Amino acid sequence: MFRRKTVDLPYECMIYFDYRSGEIVACSFSDKNSPDEVHGVIYSYLLKKMHCASIHNHPVPYGSPPSGKNFEMLGLDFEEFELISSKEELWILESREEIFSDEEIIKIRDKVETYYNSISFDTNLEFNEGYVIIDNVNRVYGDFFLDYLNNDFNNIKLTRRYLGD
Repeated sequence: MFRRKTVDLPYECMIYFDYRSGEIVACSFSDKNSPDEVHGVIYSYLLKKMHCASIHNHPVPYGSPPSGKNFEMLGLDFEEFELISSKEELWILESREEIFSDEEIIKIRDKVETYYNSISFDTNLEFNEGYVIIDNVNRVYGDFFLDYLNNDFNNIKLTRRYLGD
C-alpha cells in the first residue's frame, strides 16, 4: 500500500513501524527545497521497545538503489530493517546484529559514493526522457551495492526485488 500511494510523488515520505504488529509510530516528509531528504524527529526511546523498521520512497529522478544517506540506520540501535521503494524496485537493508560506529558508516558511504561518482554515462533524452539512462545506472550501481554489502560484511544483508508496474 505504501508504494502504491507514494510511487509517483515528487518527494520522499518515510514511515517507522513495528514490523510484527504493523503499528505505525512515526511519519515524516521532505519539503520542496530538498525533495530527496526526509525531515522529522525520531523518538528512539519509543522505537527501542518495538521490532522497528522503516520504509521510504525514492522519487523517480533520484534512482532506486539506496544512497549513502540510507546507511544512517546502521548506527541506530532500534531499527532492524530499512525498506526503500521506487517505481521499479524494492530494496531491503537488514542489520540486526551490531551497531556500526560513525567511522564505519562514513567508510561505507565513502566507498559507495566514490563508486557512484565513477560511473560515467551519457544523458540521451531521446530515450524515454532519460529514464533508460537512469535505469542503467540503477542496475550497475545496484549490482555494485549488492555485491559490496553482501560479500564484505557478515552483519548486513541487502536485497533487491524488481516490481515493475
